[in-house]
Amino acid sequence: MKDKWVNIREVSLLRNLSRKKIIRIIKIINNMKAKQMLTVWLPRVLTIVYISFFVLLSLDVFNSTATALEKMGGFLMHNIPTILLIVSLAYAWKKTRTGGIIFVILGIAFSLFYGTYERLDTFVLISLPLLLVGTLFLLNKDEHN
Repeated sequence: MKDKWVNIREVSLLRNLSRKKIIRIIKIINNMKAKQMLTVWLPRVLTIVYISFFVLLSLDVFNSTATALEKMGGFLMHNIPTILLIVSLAYAWKKTRTGGIIFVILGIAFSLFYGTYERLDTFVLISLPLLLVGTLFLLNKDEHN
């Protein structure tokens, strides 16, 4: 993959260009960076925030009156979807297209398993982020699968 940073030789070539051409090149580079931020980093950051949300929801186990062993078992059971999401993110980090398909499938599976299709608010909180992340991973063009 070519390095996207401008090196010293390229800067010296820019000296021979007109001011309008330099501004046009800078706009193109900035547009590329915005697209890269959208398709490369946004799905990863959204998934990390989403996983953190699920972990936060699983902490309610420790408010019960169960024994410590039962609390740890409940915490592990609550975090099975979280573990699945972490494994999916690790895979999607390297293979974005396949990971995008996995996240779309997870979004559909979470809709069916949790019944989020019945209410809009739960669908937006539980299923829609996975579908969005899967779509953003699928839009990523910078991969070599």
